[in-house]
Amino acid sequence: MNTVLVDKKDGIALVTLNRPEVRNAISFELVEELDERLNELAADRDVKVVIFTGAGDKAFVSGGDLAQFLSVRTKISLILCSCVSRAY
Repeated sequence: MNTVLVDKKDGIALVTLNRPEVRNAISFELVEELDERLNELAADRDVKVVIFTGAGDKAFVSGGDLAQFLSVRTKISLILCSCVSRAY
């Protein structure tokens, strides 16, 4: 499943977190896919702006997928910090 969708047009990349069935809760798969997509976007000189959104009409993101996060919080925190630091 594609947990992160990217649509690029006119220098703008729209990144959609795509897990509406769980209010776009952040899973391991989503974090890994987001990291890959952000690396691709960072290398694309045509992309000037990145906009984040969530699929569905309930929430942008509900937080971490607790079923997965309780066992390995540290790994995900490191990956998320890496993603955020690259955005700045």
